[in-house]
Amino acid sequence: MTIRVGLIGFGLIGKRYYKHLKEDKSFKIVKILKKSKQKNKIFTINKLDFFKIQFDLIIIAAPTERHYDLIKHSSKKNCHLIVEKPLIKKESELRLLKEKILKNFKKKFIVHNSELNNLKYINLKKKLISKKIKKIKFNYQQKSVFMGKKNYPFFEWLPHPISVMIDLLGNPKNFRIENHFLKIRKNELFQDLKITFKYQKTIVDLNFSNYKINKEKNIIFSLKNKSLSFMRDKKISTIKYMLNIIKNKKVNKNDIKLSINTMQLIFKINKKLNL
Repeated sequence: MTIRVGLIGFGLIGKRYYKHLKEDKSFKIVKILKKSKQKNKIFTINKLDFFKIQFDLIIIAAPTERHYDLIKHSSKKNCHLIVEKPLIKKESELRLLKEKILKNFKKKFIVHNSELNNLKYINLKKKLISKKIKKIKFNYQQKSVFMGKKNYPFFEWLPHPISVMIDLLGNPKNFRIENHFLKIRKNELFQDLKITFKYQKTIVDLNFSNYKINKEKNIIFSLKNKSLSFMRDKKISTIKYMLNIIKNKKVNKNDIKLSINTMQLIFKINKKLNL
């Protein structure tokens, strides 16, 4: 059976989804919702027309500030959802998602946090479950440009490591901001952030920067007698993995609780930083 897809957003990420969908005959792109007009009939700029169509899968690859409205409309369509991270922009919107909009959502709901949808991490997680993790160290040094006063880099990138941390350990008992550096240069925003999270038997150190880039992005898991490291394999497509989950009728993946807990912790960090 062909899976009918509605794609929202046709920027850099939206085009990646488009490429993978076109390569897989299990999927048929029925309509693409985007901001600007195009001659091809597959595109529309009319949100009302888009949501009149019945889809099997809706992919939201639009800017984060539009996510709440788009998830709200998509959740009424009784179809699977893939949403780009971060899940949501405002804490008030997250509360409404949790308490009303997604409370009884029954279909597959996947948020594109790259590590969680990477086969290398999934295979490593199987080894970690039976082990006692003493310490986790995240090194997230990402060369990227963020424009505008309130477009903080950490908000865009923290869902990656924090979703992994919560996936393995649950919510932390507490956390401490060790260091925070913020620099604006020609309307570009740079951030250097160090946080320690405390669990009953585990310490998690997170180093994030888009300012000082001297290490590859990686995760180190310290166990009782050895350490295991993870570095995302860029050759393994996380989009392809998510689409395979949608195709697999035996797998029922739902990231709602994990994604909401991830964003709740990020909003707490945001408050401590007074941003």
